Amino acid sequence: MRRRALAALLCVLLALVAAPALAAPPAEAPIVGVSGPTAPPPTAHLDAAGYRFERIQFATALWADGRGDVVLDLDLTNLGVADWRSLTWNFGWPSAAYSQIRAWDPQGPLPVTTGRSGSSIAVTPQFRAPVPIGERYSFSFAITIGGMASGGGSQWRAVWRTSSGSPVGEYVERLTLPSTAAVGAIAPLPTERRGSTLTWRTASAPPGWSFALDVAYTLRDRIPAPLFLQRDPPWGGRAYGSYPEGDLVNTVGYWGCFMTAGAIIARYHADQQDASPQINPEDLNRWLRDNKRYDGNYFNPVALPDYARVRGVTLAHQAAISGGRTDATDRVLDDYLRSGNPVILKVPAPRSPSKIHFVVAVGRVPQEGRHTYAVLDPYHGETTLAARYNNTYTTIYPFTGTPADTRALSFSGHSPVELLVTDPLGRRAGLDPRTGLRYAEIPGAVYAALAIAPLAGEGDLPADELKNLTIYAPLDGPYTVEVIGVGDGPFTLVTTGTDWLGRTTSHARSGLAALGSAQHFSAAYDSVGGLFPHTRFLPVTRR
Repeated sequence: MRRRALAALLCVLLALVAAPALAAPPAEAPIVGVSGPTAPPPTAHLDAAGYRFERIQFATALWADGRGDVVLDLDLTNLGVADWRSLTWNFGWPSAAYSQIRAWDPQGPLPVTTGRSGSSIAVTPQFRAPVPIGERYSFSFAITIGGMASGGGSQWRAVWRTSSGSPVGEYVERLTLPSTAAVGAIAPLPTERRGSTLTWRTASAPPGWSFALDVAYTLRDRIPAPLFLQRDPPWGGRAYGSYPEGDLVNTVGYWGCFMTAGAIIARYHADQQDASPQINPEDLNRWLRDNKRYDGNYFNPVALPDYARVRGVTLAHQAAISGGRTDATDRVLDDYLRSGNPVILKVPAPRSPSKIHFVVAVGRVPQEGRHTYAVLDPYHGETTLAARYNNTYTTIYPFTGTPADTRALSFSGHSPVELLVTDPLGRRAGLDPRTGLRYAEIPGAVYAALAIAPLAGEGDLPADELKNLTIYAPLDGPYTVEVIGVGDGPFTLVTTGTDWLGRTTSHARSGLAALGSAQHFSAAYDSVGGLFPHTRFLPVTRR
């Protein structure tokens, strides 16, 4: 109990300590946040040290509203704790806004417990197995903290301290600011700086050591993303999707707006991370074809983080946001853009409103007395949402350049069908055309009908139609897919699963649909092992 009391007193004292003076304005500010571990419970046997951190990496990615996505990577050695099964890390921020808490080790997810006291939270990941004395163990956990940086409008400041009661072999603090940020005064000076990421490294830190940072920054309105055009050489004339090599009609220039938008996103984050300069539509199209990652002829955005990973780029795809343009979706879009995260927008093709096109939003701008968005259009080049798309979008596909939950399960039905999916708890998502009912019972599920317009809808050309249902952070267990015919003809069902480590597996099944027919498939999803193949049940035709 004495050890816990001392730890609590230490946190209180740290909250009152001033940060080091900066080499330039702004003036010195109080520490607003503290974090650090709690020693194992007093019932455990301890020697003089108990345990040692071989390495701590405290990585934070800040959003435009000051909230931070924190990922802690911990590598530790048990020096003398009997039956050691967990470690508690404490966070204390005035906002007391903590969310998105999760933990994992190289084998998969770990259980986490939390405890709240005032504005502080104690986060306790449970180890996969007790760590024997003398052995090492590595694990990670993540938490989102509201109000991690303080400020408003365009002026912001990140000020906090991290401490450890145990010795640390290497401590790494990594702070990623929004890419729209202009950095002001920094204390202490970082060990290295790449784009909007600042890194501090400390070796051989003694017990009781702590690290404090103070960074001032200003947010700007435009994201410096590159522009790729789908018709440009050398990729414009390449065969697209699953079309055969040498196809001179079904090319990237003809169909590739969504994929080219994905290449813009991946290259932007590569530039921010000083990573692979080879990322472009040519390289992405080749990788998708070589690895059979096109969903028929549909570019599934779930595949983009996997491509980025093999090119040395950290990229996460967040849950798509559908429902059309509203004040609420605008606020979400503004949050991503002000935080330095360009997003893909699904927009109606101007000459064929029933068909769709894809562009990349890079900033909010005024135009003719109203606000709109600057976009990079893979077909038309730089423009605005108001100038070409009637200031309208229907879906946001967000991405971030920081680690996130990669789990996803995607079902695509290539016409003439609709999909109705049931999860392990019996909840449904999708559309039943027999009753006209749309189901949205599965959390994190997004169902969309996509009729992608060739050549950005410049002409009366037939669209490539499909239905897609993607579940973000799905439950482990069996899923049932009902493929319901809305016409006569062949169909293909493609199921893609991405596990906790970003590994992706995919399976495809084909069949014949008739108006009113219903065919059932099943797929078992596992957050560690991925996706297990479909089992097909007998089709039922309803007349």
